Amino acid sequence: MTLICSVLSILVPCVLGGLRAYGIGTDTKVYGDRLARQALISPNWNYYMESIERVEVGVLALNYIIMKTLGHVNWCYFFYQLITISCVYIGAYKHRKTISLPYIMLLWMFTFYNGSYNIMRQFMAASIIFMNIDQLEKNQYKKFAITIAVACLFHRSAVIVFPLFFGMHIFASSEFLARKLWLKSVILYSVIAFSFFVRSLLLSIVSMNMNSNLAMVYSGYITSEMESALGRTIVLVTLGEILMTFLYRKQGELVLAGKDGCRNNIDFYRYNMIFFLLCYFAIRLMTGRIVMYTSFINIILMAAIPRFIKEKHLRFMVAVAVLGYCASQWWYNIIYQGLSETYPYKSILDNMLL
Repeated sequence: MTLICSVLSILVPCVLGGLRAYGIGTDTKVYGDRLARQALISPNWNYYMESIERVEVGVLALNYIIMKTLGHVNWCYFFYQLITISCVYIGAYKHRKTISLPYIMLLWMFTFYNGSYNIMRQFMAASIIFMNIDQLEKNQYKKFAITIAVACLFHRSAVIVFPLFFGMHIFASSEFLARKLWLKSVILYSVIAFSFFVRSLLLSIVSMNMNSNLAMVYSGYITSEMESALGRTIVLVTLGEILMTFLYRKQGELVLAGKDGCRNNIDFYRYNMIFFLLCYFAIRLMTGRIVMYTSFINIILMAAIPRFIKEKHLRFMVAVAVLGYCASQWWYNIIYQGLSETYPYKSILDNMLL
């Protein structure tokens, strides 16, 4: 029964994503349709590789195999979803003993599912990292490095995870720094202070070394900000998560400890949220691309927060509040603002049924 429910949980959103019409998901128009059709008409693999620039080899190989065997672009969309949803489900399943698997998946669906129709390549990369985040929790750094390398085959931005997640986890779990709290505080506050100078430094480098057109493009990435009402809400929720890790630290340690009982994992997830705030307020460099990986694994912390609380009525209220926040975020982003161009949903079956 567990196997049947798991298969259905994965297949239903994959089939829905696979049957979507052209344009449901902005990047179907940017590269999704183009990559698939080019693979279909290419006489061989080398020709296909040479005809497509700046696309990761994992994505090209996936498109080439699918189009040469199944021959329809929507099969590519289906397998994009299959990789993404399966990896997220496996990552949630690994945490099922301490965090509700259905709750993790529900929060993820509200937060990311529609976006996976759009930023397809990076979502596959982020889901691969999410699937094996337990390797980092268990200090299996070599295995996690391989996971990141595999993720880079689907989106190059996954390389940011090497310094980002490794650095935060080593900082959180170091026994030496645990004995030298003063040094740990100095490093933490120094990094926070330095982050406020990163943007101006990068702007100077870009303006000195790029021609005017490229400088304008990259300057746009570096100066991107989050100014909407939703952005302010996200900041408040992030601050609330950090506060909960302090108020309920002991229970939080147990929930996030994992199979190996590493109680420092709670610090890793807290630093992840601190970086999230720094990225928006100070660094502001390609914010969406970098924060994607941070936001993905934050789903684990968000789903874990109700478990921090022992009193069942308060736990239920917190669980409903977290779910309500994710649902309202989905409505505002997808329905009201129309981000990712996934609403209203249209299927390739629509014309057949008319």
